[in-house]
Amino acid sequence: MSDDTKTNPPETNNYKIGQTVRYKPTMTIWKIVGVGSDWLDCEKKIKRKKMKQRFSLAEVEPYFATGAVGITIYR
Repeated sequence: MSDDTKTNPPETNNYKIGQTVRYKPTMTIWKIVGVGSDWLDCEKKIKRKKMKQRFSLAEVEPYFATGAVGITIYR
């Protein structure tokens, strides 16, 4: 068994620690801090407080930010 399969089992749909996911019911964005066979441990920082939550794989979807985030356009 390689080190990659210990931290990221093949049945987890390739979710990796550090990746961001969207929680479907509320559409909030969470960061993955742990991966299990059918669950993800996620955390979200609001101001100075860290919230932790465990989600099943059916409750989340991969999230990728697109667009001009952080780019200022001067006219």
